[in-house]
Amino acid sequence: MKIYCYIHIFDSCLQNWYSVASILEDVLTIVKEKDDTINETYIRLDNAGCYKSAPLLLSLPGISIRSQINIKRYDFSDAQGWKDRIIAPNKQHMKAYANEGHSIKTANQMKKAIESYGGIAGTFTCVVKINQEKQTKTNGNGQEL
Repeated sequence: MKIYCYIHIFDSCLQNWYSVASILEDVLTIVKEKDDTINETYIRLDNAGCYKSAPLLLSLPGISIRSQINIKRYDFSDAQGWKDRIIAPNKQHMKAYANEGHSIKTANQMKKAIESYGGIAGTFTCVVKINQEKQTKTNGNGQEL
């Protein structure tokens, strides 16, 4: 099994359901573009509140359709250790980059640090800005509220 790390970096971002849904859809779309044979996924997240809202859970079927990857399960985990193990090499890479005198104060600088010296195998980084104005709410009939 291969493990990939998709890092979305923001200069600022609301930590809400729409941001999480946008990132999830982006990652699944990228995965599908890289490997068209992937048709389903199992999502495992920590217990942060932004992962548990009703609007986010209700958006999952639409994300599955648009990304063409069926979200089979959406689970929560108390332990954050798995995430820390994946992120740790990126943190070490940034620390080494900063220790060489480079500044890491913006999202673009962080991306440059993570990707310096060829980056870390299996890690894909992008700087993004989520347009919260695109967030729409509809009733059960698909009419905007």
